[in-house]
Amino acid sequence: VLHGQPVKTFYYGEAPFATLERLFADVRRATGHTLEGEFVDLGCGTGKVVFGAALLGGFSRASGVELLPDLHAESVGLREVWDEKVAPLLEPRRAATVIDLACGDLTVEDWSQASLVYVCSTMFTRELMDAIAEGAAKLRPGAVLCTITKPLPLGGCLAGKATLVQEQKMRMSWGQTSVFMYLRVDQGEAEGGAAVAEGQQPRASDVRNS
Repeated sequence: VLHGQPVKTFYYGEAPFATLERLFADVRRATGHTLEGEFVDLGCGTGKVVFGAALLGGFSRASGVELLPDLHAESVGLREVWDEKVAPLLEPRRAATVIDLACGDLTVEDWSQASLVYVCSTMFTRELMDAIAEGAAKLRPGAVLCTITKPLPLGGCLAGKATLVQEQKMRMSWGQTSVFMYLRVDQGEAEGGAAVAEGQQPRASDVRNS
């Protein structure tokens, strides 16, 4: 046990940049999301997905939460490189993205204002997935949440509040795995998943533009 979780929970893998680019394109197509607002990576490791989001989207803030201090420290070091060598080369909109890297517990941190949430949940326990579902229920309608390998439990606190928009195999550092994309909807709209997937529910602007 490490930090109250089984050690295997912290086994580390990453999404290649090309996979992240494909995922963001799918989010745009399937939900009408314009990749604005706040991006959050829960269990961000060294922060590479956070920086990838800042490069690919128009987010005002790209945030990551990591429980392990060593990985968090590495992400902070990468942010210094970003600030000094990368941001000055970017167009103003992307250079202005605030990079926020927290060393904390994703079950405790407040990520309810996020417009797009990414979770590499491959080794997460059922209890941790339940906690993420509780956090997802606090997101505003129009927000999108993507989990890797393991789906969200859509009953309980998420019943009627989220719909599965897409399940797709994508390549990660350890091989092909399932990626689940969810749209946070108004209570009772979850059965409109097919319409959402066809782009008929582009309500993400409600959270992106606030």
